[in-house]
Amino acid sequence: MESIVITWRELLVVGAIVIGIYIAEWFAFMRASKRARERRETIPPQPASHELLGRLEVLEAEVQALRQRLEAAANAAPPRPVRTAEHEKVHSPYTQAVELARQGLDAATLAAHCGISRGEAELIIALHRFDPV
Repeated sequence: MESIVITWRELLVVGAIVIGIYIAEWFAFMRASKRARERRETIPPQPASHELLGRLEVLEAEVQALRQRLEAAANAAPPRPVRTAEHEKVHSPYTQAVELARQGLDAATLAAHCGISRGEAELIIALHRFDPV
């Protein structure tokens, strides 16, 4: 069986050919990019369209009007009360139900007074009726 033998000389020739092709492609790329750059420089920039400038002015006026309305609304609106977790806890129907269960109310009365279901009222009574405060 014959084998293929590649010598250093042959590898050097192949390497020189590959490098030559690479350099030729690089020069072609540089020439094309130079032409494109020259074309861009020779094309005069287009003046902005009057229609676009008019629309831009209209939009800027609308933004200014909206800012003024927002500032007027912010100054006119009274501050909203801040609701804290403690405030919610005090007014919760379940908190009221626990307090009434500790006082000894029955499930039907507790459900009617606090606006919760009878099953919830029975559970609250079972859990909290004899809790020390």
